[in-house]
Amino acid sequence: MKGIENISRSIVDEAKAKAEQNLEEARQQAARIGEKAAQQAQAQEESLKKDAQTRAEELLRRSERTALLENKKGQLAARRQQIEKAYDLALQRLLSLEEGDYCALLVKLCQETGEKQGEILLNARDKARLGETLVEQINQKIGAAFTLGQEEKNIAGGFVLRQGPVEINCALETAVHLLEEETASQVAAILF
Repeated sequence: MKGIENISRSIVDEAKAKAEQNLEEARQQAARIGEKAAQQAQAQEESLKKDAQTRAEELLRRSERTALLENKKGQLAARRQQIEKAYDLALQRLLSLEEGDYCALLVKLCQETGEKQGEILLNARDKARLGETLVEQINQKIGAAFTLGQEEKNIAGGFVLRQGPVEINCALETAVHLLEEETASQVAAILF
């Protein structure tokens, strides 16, 4: 019986050793799997951090470009406003000319149309202030046959020349606007 006990013990001892060996191999495999998973997690984390950093830098660049563009738009708007103010001031100066200088300006405007007859239409202020006197000066200086129209125009200054159904706009605000289109870049160079 001793022989059977020895064999049994030997089988049990072998089984225990084999089980211990399998257990150790399983522990080592679990450790390797854990290390590999930790390395993959670390690599993923670094990749995500790098992607997040790249996106953050791109967003920052975009924000900076947008801020720069908005700043430039603001500067351009302010410059445009200053240019418009300069032309508004020019119009106000024309409208506030002394009566003689103002009449001379309107005579010159009428002469530049190249027309010699028709109705001169003024705003209410100029019609009351200058009226027939202006028309007489125009007729004398350019040898024309204009008449003062009864209709009053809603313009800041200057006149509208009517020849039948055709009207030539010689309003000062229109003249200044046309001048602005031609000279705005020169005015900007002077102002800025």
